[in-house]
Amino acid sequence: SFSGLCDATLVSIQWDLNQPFLILDFIDADGITQRFSFEFARAIEIALNSPADSCAPPFTWEVNIDQLQQDEYSATFDFASQGHIRLRCRSYTHTLANP
Repeated sequence: SFSGLCDATLVSIQWDLNQPFLILDFIDADGITQRFSFEFARAIEIALNSPADSCAPPFTWEVNIDQLQQDEYSATFDFASQGHIRLRCRSYTHTLANP
């Protein structure tokens, strides 16, 4: 399970076309890239909102990834008033890369 990652900027949402992964990249307050890779992502809900006068990417309020059962996880990325990303997956990895 994973919990935390407040005030990180969502910088990309991508599909890995060579493997069954949905990838979300964030840059945290310390400038570190945090990558979440979700294997066999499904039940994906992406609902992001931005003010009409802003083109800034969303910031995380809270991130929770919980194991529901063996080979099944639920992930929620909460962006407060800017929306959310929710999904289920078989497995996930969380990696860090220095700036």
